[in-house]
Amino acid sequence: MSDQHTDATRQLMAGVHLDARFRDAVIHELYEHEERVAAPAYDFDAVPVLLEALRARRTARLWALPVALLWIAGFVLLGRLFAVYAVGATALLGAARVLGDRAAPQGRDRAGTARGRRSRTREQ
Repeated sequence: MSDQHTDATRQLMAGVHLDARFRDAVIHELYEHEERVAAPAYDFDAVPVLLEALRARRTARLWALPVALLWIAGFVLLGRLFAVYAVGATALLGAARVLGDRAAPQGRDRAGTARGRRSRTREQ
């Protein structure tokens, strides 16, 4: 990453690593549709964002194989005990996907204001 990128470009480049849906949307819109021409963006450069999205997807796929092998090895070595763990882990993952952002803790953001709920002073 060079110093010539704007803040928006750097944040979008980080975003493709943090959010898989955003990464897939960037790749879908800018790479998979060759018939489309991307509109010019004046605040950020789309090319480094696309390259970073492709790099993030490749990294995620490279991590998937060792993780799958660990799951298989765990099941072979531990049998039923690992099956119980796998059912619990799958249930937690499913609940996190269903709840989405609602599962996030209700805390405060950097400015000190409450997230997720309206503060009492604003309701009055």
